[in-house]
Amino acid sequence: MKIIVKRSLDEKYFVDVIKGINKIIKIPKDVIFYFIEKKSDCNPIIKSLPEKSEKYFIEICNRDVSFSYSHKNIKYIIIDVKNEDYLLYDTDALKGLILHELMHIKTSKLFDKKINLDLKKVLFKNIDKLEIREDNFDIVIRLMNYSKLLLKELYANENLIKNNFGNILFRYYYQQFSGKRYSGFLFNKKFKKDKYFIENILKLELSLLSVIWPLQKYKVYNYDMLLKHLQENYHIRLRNIEKSFLKLKNLYFDRFDSKNFNMLFFEEVLNVVNKRLK
Repeated sequence: MKIIVKRSLDEKYFVDVIKGINKIIKIPKDVIFYFIEKKSDCNPIIKSLPEKSEKYFIEICNRDVSFSYSHKNIKYIIIDVKNEDYLLYDTDALKGLILHELMHIKTSKLFDKKINLDLKKVLFKNIDKLEIREDNFDIVIRLMNYSKLLLKELYANENLIKNNFGNILFRYYYQQFSGKRYSGFLFNKKFKKDKYFIENILKLELSLLSVIWPLQKYKVYNYDMLLKHLQENYHIRLRNIEKSFLKLKNLYFDRFDSKNFNMLFFEEVLNVVNKRLK
């Protein structure tokens, strides 16, 4: 395990948090933590990657979000504090984020391959049944690839909560959604038929639901407070959002442990996408 803290950040603060986590859950030796303030702080990692992987890594780094990335025998966890200043003082929120990323890198390559294969099977089986225009197929593929990331979020959050880290995870999400973000324009009926707005709406909805559902399912303390907090800051009503995803929610709550859950998940997401785009 290695910890790299960039520029003017308080190295001791981050090292102490990592050491605390390591006492609770053993951090693999092949993990390198990067605590960064700007995109250029990712350059040392980019230089170590093959050209094929560089483009994808740079694309993620440019999103200004924290993320995890595996290459060969090294696993990177990049914590970007530039837009998340609460990470500089709220240790529980920082722990929640780090534990969340650790859940991602602890999943096996076989797990990732299975998810990719399940998505391909669902697309192959159903793509010709879609009732959408041909020029919308690129959006379908993008949304289905995005849903793959959200499925992984469900697995990561589910594992954390089952291991009694629900309160720490709650704290991270509560802080993450603290900033005022006006997303009401995404739900403006004026843009209802615009395919790119539909794409953005679905991405936002799936992102929010992957956070909310695991906390709701296990009745994590103060879940209702997060719900209220999120709705006020995003100017949305989650009850309205959930109407389109009731079947998907029931699948997650009732059949998450079934062997075919991944395929059921992708089939229902594809069903929702088809309804929105047709």
